[in-house]
Amino acid sequence: MDLVIWNEDHAGYRQLLHDQIMGLIAAGSEASLTNRPGGIFVRPADQISEEDRILIQTVARAIITDSRGPLADQINRRSLVEAAVPLLTPTRTLRSEPCQSPHCLATI
Repeated sequence: MDLVIWNEDHAGYRQLLHDQIMGLIAAGSEASLTNRPGGIFVRPADQISEEDRILIQTVARAIITDSRGPLADQINRRSLVEAAVPLLTPTRTLRSEPCQSPHCLATI
């Protein structure tokens, strides 16, 4: 699994926080796993495109953020938010007899 850490801090402490995170990673056994598949990726938020953010959040198994309360509460939270998926609404109409035109046969 990959661990992606992105820093959304816009204050002057961004570099300090980045350096502290990198120091913690370097001090552990995971230092060799930075920026490698199955490793740890640390990025400032302004270096991640909106499309990449959406993709990362879509495939993430867990998202931990300071806006959702203490870390312990987020880890122990068991309820899953279910997305309301609308019912499928067919967009094609059924024909009573098969279409015989060359256009219909080409799209089948």
